[in-house]
Amino acid sequence: METPLTAKERLFCGAYARLLLPREAALEAGYPAKKAATIAGELLCREEIRQAVGEEIRRAPHRDLLPEIVKSGLLRLIFSSAQGGVTAEGADLPDLFGVSEIKSGKNGVEVKFADRLRALELLWEIAKEETPAGENPIYQALLMSAKALEAHGKD
Repeated sequence: METPLTAKERLFCGAYARLLLPREAALEAGYPAKKAATIAGELLCREEIRQAVGEEIRRAPHRDLLPEIVKSGLLRLIFSSAQGGVTAEGADLPDLFGVSEIKSGKNGVEVKFADRLRALELLWEIAKEETPAGENPIYQALLMSAKALEAHGKD
């Protein structure tokens, strides 16, 4: 007999159906960051979780999920940490999502990370496209300033 899902597990299923990113879904559901990837993997191994995710996907309105996945990935690049190591609870693997390249050569290992500033710029561009110009507070401030300058010039 299957046990009913906990509230946190239901949150995970909904987040995973929307994001399609296991670790982020676990974080959104409230699982601890240090164990989010492991917990997400364990949850997705359970048949009742997979069924609940399938139900969430079927219930979700048909829309393009790509923008949400892109935004989630950009947020992860911007705010993630590559820290990891061995903790009192056991091994904690580093989050290597932000690593763009790893090279091994005669001088050792070179690790290149994704450009966080560029990711932030891309996220800003997406946000500008999602907000109609007339509703953007910056646009409104610029418009008011332009009108004030125009009025001042007529005096």
